[in-house]
Amino acid sequence: MPGISTSQHLAQWLGRAAVGDSRSDLPLFGAVGLAIAFNAAPAVKAAAAHTVDGHDLTAILPYLRTWLDGRRAGLGRGSAPA
Repeated sequence: MPGISTSQHLAQWLGRAAVGDSRSDLPLFGAVGLAIAFNAAPAVKAAAAHTVDGHDLTAILPYLRTWLDGRRAGLGRGSAPA
């Protein structure tokens, strides 16, 4: 990205979460701050921070909420926002 350093670019990706289910999501999982596998293949589950199996995507919300709360707490300690 023009005008943005590599570390700034990385920080932007680490400030994002991803939900996936297939091997094609693995590169994305390696680039984001939080990876959640939803009804996923075994390799995807292994790469994710959290795994959810079921029919209701809202089951990922507690993981997102905890992650976001942690990020907000970190911002209070002088961390730069992503």
